[in-house]
Amino acid sequence: MQFVDMLNKFIKIVPLLLLALTGCKSARETSSITNDLPTTNLFDTSQEMLKTMTGASFRLFSDFSRERIGENFAFSPASLHLAMSLAYVGAREETARQISNTLGFDARIENFNTLMAPYYKVFSATEADSLVDFALGNRLFIEKTFALQPEYVQNVEHWHGGAFESVDFISKPRQAESLINGWVSERTRNRIRELIIPGSVNELTRLVLVNAIYIKSNWREPFNKSVSKEKAYSTLSGKQVIKNFMTAKRKDILWFENNDFFAIELPYQSSNISMVFILPASFSGKTEEFVMPAAHQYYSILEGLRAEEVYMEIPSFTLETSFSVSYPLKQAGILKAFDRNANFSGISNDGELYISDVVQKVFMEVDEKGSEAAAATGIALVTTSMPVHPPQIKEFIANRPFVFVLKENQFNTPLFFGHIVK
Repeated sequence: MQFVDMLNKFIKIVPLLLLALTGCKSARETSSITNDLPTTNLFDTSQEMLKTMTGASFRLFSDFSRERIGENFAFSPASLHLAMSLAYVGAREETARQISNTLGFDARIENFNTLMAPYYKVFSATEADSLVDFALGNRLFIEKTFALQPEYVQNVEHWHGGAFESVDFISKPRQAESLINGWVSERTRNRIRELIIPGSVNELTRLVLVNAIYIKSNWREPFNKSVSKEKAYSTLSGKQVIKNFMTAKRKDILWFENNDFFAIELPYQSSNISMVFILPASFSGKTEEFVMPAAHQYYSILEGLRAEEVYMEIPSFTLETSFSVSYPLKQAGILKAFDRNANFSGISNDGELYISDVVQKVFMEVDEKGSEAAAATGIALVTTSMPVHPPQIKEFIANRPFVFVLKENQFNTPLFFGHIVK
């Protein structure tokens, strides 16, 4: 299923890899996932599940942040959730339960499929928006000798817009890697060119599940580059560095403040997306915790936003990250899926399957025009508060570590997280 590229600068994320299924399916285009949907309370129930998933996203990002203290970092929870969805619908028993509990998926897989439909519908609407370039795709690369459960194929195609492609992991693994990387590169406008590191797949690989997201869009009101200025930024370690700061004073900026955070929400030309910048009210320089709000604080910020006249100074930035998500997922509670006794019998009965690795790469750039973001996630399965009294004009001066959240505006789920700390 295609979705569109949003944002004027760019975020890249590498797909999650599930190595080791065995089954083949001819290549197909992604199918519609919005037909035959029950309407009774579907939106409300989907919203509840997506809010739970957002809570899981914040917990994972907090874990990632602590592991990378002192580093600029970005992560796409949307790409992770969509890639893991492809594994979850084929998981059973304890394997499924752990994935569900950790990522916030509905515990009944048949319900989960239906509840994801409104979320995909948001992406479809964004793709159709001429004011944003947005693309999203789910692709499953399958060893040509491997047999999938027909019900799994049907669910992935119908509910998750997944397309299947047969490859030869056994005798031509390097060609398979090249094919996967080529698809990711094309889907992310060449922003992610090597999702699969050479040698990552082998004769035991049966299935690689890939999600890719790309977003590119201008700000609704671009910053004037002629008034940008070089000034000092205080890093998490307390060091002073010089950065380029975008500056503007505008009315009707959505603003939030309490004893813990200052925040603003900046709209893009597309009404489907926006970016929230969150600045801690205090700066201790000792821990990442003060930078990363929890999910309940995020929702409090969104609920408390109000239009104000705001003077803004925000550094432009470019960052790229690449990391394995496997260990954090295990730490969070997904253990069985990585074990040789994992139960993915909903995907195939042809051999024992388990996840060998989950990896992600992200690149993001934000400047005066807007932002551009791309993400790809791959999964490989292998065989065996109180308000502060404000001044007349608010000031949002991001000259110290801050968090950004690129979100879709229907359910307010974060598509990309990031923190800038140096």
